[in-house]
Amino acid sequence: MTSEEFLFWGTVLLSGAFVLLLIELFVPSGGILGVVAGVLALGGVVAFWQNSWVWGVTALAGSIVAGAAGFYFAFNVMPHTPFGRDLMLGDDEDELQQKTLLEQRRREEEQALIGAAGRALTDLRPIGQAEIEGARVEVLAVGGTVAAGTPLRVVAVEGNTIKVRPQRAET
Repeated sequence: MTSEEFLFWGTVLLSGAFVLLLIELFVPSGGILGVVAGVLALGGVVAFWQNSWVWGVTALAGSIVAGAAGFYFAFNVMPHTPFGRDLMLGDDEDELQQKTLLEQRRREEEQALIGAAGRALTDLRPIGQAEIEGARVEVLAVGGTVAAGTPLRVVAVEGNTIKVRPQRAET
């Protein structure tokens, strides 16, 4: 091969590596495209080295600098751009904070139910439907079954489970 052919193939292989890395952004390949791009870049450096050591050192240094800059951009800059956020599966900080606040409010509302009165709409065996503060909810009877129509009192809220006991008759 002539020195011009080595320059041509070195350029083609390094360009192919760059194109495959760009495709890796959009096509989920599990890193296969990245590995193939690395092999192509290595082949391009070798082809440049076959032309002359100056071309080889230049191609190697350029590949190392471009690779480091690409990693820096991919992990530190891109996630903070609108395009990068669209590519990421996770939520941004504002959305996470909003979800946390909504979850906290939901827990506070559930805890506020403790001590609330209601009545069984269906037989609780031990799970069934009850009306508590005007809302129809699914409840868990603590301590056995409860007949429909029985007055209830909320004794605990654990996660999504509202635990109730029959209300004692007050005399």
